[in-house]
Amino acid sequence: MAGTVCLAETEDGKIAKLDITSVGTIGILQQALLTVSDKDGNELFSKIYKESAQYADTIHQGKALVVFTALSGEADVKLVFIGNNEDEYDAAKLLSILRDPKRDKAQGNRMSVSIYEKGKEEEFRFTDMVVTVEKDI
Repeated sequence: MAGTVCLAETEDGKIAKLDITSVGTIGILQQALLTVSDKDGNELFSKIYKESAQYADTIHQGKALVVFTALSGEADVKLVFIGNNEDEYDAAKLLSILRDPKRDKAQGNRMSVSIYEKGKEEEFRFTDMVVTVEKDI
């Protein structure tokens, strides 16, 4: 087993967490869980992706490279990340790393989440996020 956790926050405090589980070090997607929560941690939306998703990750010289795209009738996710591999799986600790004003923020990263429910579309775009990639869990 291997995995990737990506955490991002909007300016109003909504948190998007993408937790990806893959098989072995070659990274065959087993499933990905997208969760969107409010600033108090109350879950607003969640979706499990097992199909209709593309995923790749690697670690090179302490840097993580993650590419993930998933499409569904409920929510689409697109993520491109190149930056520090935080090597932290505790959600609270990972969130404090994300919110640390002294953290060196990687440039050029993108994550978008589009949620389609109850007749409305909600879209979140992130350029600042933290990622942990583990090749053998």
